[in-house]
Amino acid sequence: GGRHLTEYFSALYIVKTSLESLNLRSLRKIRSGSVAILENNDLCYAENINWQRIMKSQQHNTLLQNNKPPEQCHLEGFVCDKQCSPEGCWGPGNKLCLSCNTFQVLNECVESCDPEKGLFQSPGDRQCMKCDKECELTCTGD
Repeated sequence: GGRHLTEYFSALYIVKTSLESLNLRSLRKIRSGSVAILENNDLCYAENINWQRIMKSQQHNTLLQNNKPPEQCHLEGFVCDKQCSPEGCWGPGNKLCLSCNTFQVLNECVESCDPEKGLFQSPGDRQCMKCDKECELTCTGD
């Protein structure tokens, strides 16, 4: 599945569902085909996704129409977590971000690699690693 284009050459085609969020956490790239997300009256978050980051082909379009208005989503609190980057999110919480504002530990965006939370910063990137259980507040990754 997921390797053939559907109606109107769309790789992602979501129409008339009762979804409130897409929750497509594992979707990293769309190699070919358009995105069509239409007439989902309860759907939030889709309008704020940076689809160009996900779509490999710039020849295909993104069509988002007649979903829940972004203003209404915002009023109801259906917005990306503050730990998500401006690239958007698939749904609520800090585990559905396309990318993180600051740091990431496993699939979760976090504000810092706080040793008090059992984390340390991986050298050279914005990844946090979990400390060994034997390290009490002294974890540095060494």
